[in-house]
Amino acid sequence: MIKAFKDVHVQPLMNDLLFYALGMFCFFNSYLLAVAASICIVALSRRLKRYQKSTRGLSLKAFEAYLNMLHSHLTVGSSFKNAILKTERYDAITKMVALNASDHQLFDAIYETFTLPEVQRFIDMLRLSLHSNAHASKIVGATLDQLYKENKTLEEARLILYQKRVEHMVLSIAPLAIILMIKLSTPSYLDIMYTTSMGMFIMLGAFGLLITMRLIGERIIDIKW
Repeated sequence: MIKAFKDVHVQPLMNDLLFYALGMFCFFNSYLLAVAASICIVALSRRLKRYQKSTRGLSLKAFEAYLNMLHSHLTVGSSFKNAILKTERYDAITKMVALNASDHQLFDAIYETFTLPEVQRFIDMLRLSLHSNAHASKIVGATLDQLYKENKTLEEARLILYQKRVEHMVLSIAPLAIILMIKLSTPSYLDIMYTTSMGMFIMLGAFGLLITMRLIGERIIDIKW
């Protein structure tokens, strides 16, 4: 079962489980609805993009590490293809060099290995270098510099967004925490909200507004990198 959910992003899944299960219990005073909400979220976790792990970050780090290894060989005078052979990483790329494939086939193998927009830009520059005679070490170095600047900018943005995510989580959980404290301290105080039609209607509307606020907030801070 754990293997089946290896591609699921745990943090948003646990946040939603806490919010909806606790919300169902607090607003509708029902353990059954809380369990049902949890089951629904777990069942949808492998279908919704929200809960799917992004492999972009890992692929980008692998690409950057690969470029660093290539650059170390290029700076001591190796050709681009010899640098690939000396790096001995990613068999699909090395195989193309060993088979004496064309430059374009080699470039395609590099892109298919990482499949990132940054890789496509790198490949485009390599293709241009075939006509301009630019040295591969300069292209690799320029790409590494660009990746460093992008990573630095992304880290600063993530730091700012982390603060916003914490604020959003607190605002979402605060109403539930207040209701839960009232239920624990004075259980009979909210009975009218659970036993009358008007009370249940008000609770339903309040929880609906809270869900809407949460979804809108998530859309605002959910930036795709």
